[in-house]
Amino acid sequence: MELKWLEDFICLADTGSFSKAAENRNVTQSAFSRRIKSLEEWLGTRLIDRKSHPVTLTAAGTRFVETAQQSVRMFYKVRDDFTTQNRGKRQSLTIGIADHLSIHFFPSWLHNIEQEIGSYYFDLLSSIRSGIGFFESLRFQEFDFLICYSSVTKSIPLQSDKFVSLTLGGESLIPVCETTLLQEQQYYLPGSLQRPLPYISYKQYSTLAKEVADITTISAVAPIYLDVAMETSSAESIKALVLEGYGIAWLPESAIRQELQSGTLQAVGDSRYHIPLSIDIYRYALNTKPEIMAFWHKLSAVYPSGDSAAPSRS
Repeated sequence: MELKWLEDFICLADTGSFSKAAENRNVTQSAFSRRIKSLEEWLGTRLIDRKSHPVTLTAAGTRFVETAQQSVRMFYKVRDDFTTQNRGKRQSLTIGIADHLSIHFFPSWLHNIEQEIGSYYFDLLSSIRSGIGFFESLRFQEFDFLICYSSVTKSIPLQSDKFVSLTLGGESLIPVCETTLLQEQQYYLPGSLQRPLPYISYKQYSTLAKEVADITTISAVAPIYLDVAMETSSAESIKALVLEGYGIAWLPESAIRQELQSGTLQAVGDSRYHIPLSIDIYRYALNTKPEIMAFWHKLSAVYPSGDSAAPSRS
């Protein structure tokens, strides 16, 4: 039996849909179905009534949900206890974080705030998974906190009383192009119907996809004409493709600050095309372990109203 089978089953029980649960768990539907089947075979009983729509649990499945939830919580608590013991006196916290934020936001943010919060051992679990996948992991206590853009919550059905947040900072997504390509081809927004701009897109399930999709499909400025040249999940991958001259893309300002300053990349539209983002930290409200609450109280003292700027170190 594998722990992920239990997490899959809990997610399926919550969503009532194999396709939605598979998306939340970041696996294909066929792989997800095989894992649920493996769990049923291991238990020796059917958990799911596959004939009903939406999917419903059998009597055994209904009884097993709470057991699965308790088991998942127990496994992660044991892991956390061993991790804390192995790290000695320094407290250990696990943080889920979007891949590009782990590179371009977390190091400088931690440097600025470390004097206020003290010394911790941070285990960063960076990922390009979808927003709801992040929050499922936070609810299952795979990690203690989640750092992501607050816009992620717009497209997922969160129970507001189950998660609490603080605002740590902010930045913008900026549409950019490699300078030589821009000068030669004049790839400026909004483009035109006759000459759409080559565009490198975020995959639908990635953390920034929804935000960029909103401005490209429902622009308040003017219609935007784009021709998707390729798509990928990671902001770092998109940045590399833009630097190689494959097209334009919206990238986090923190990820391209040096390239903008050096002139390697240039913005292809004015501030009307910039997408403001808030960087928030979340915790699961029902996870009240002492070390988590202590860290949260320290952060709340630094960001009492979700202030957008981290304190500077003197």
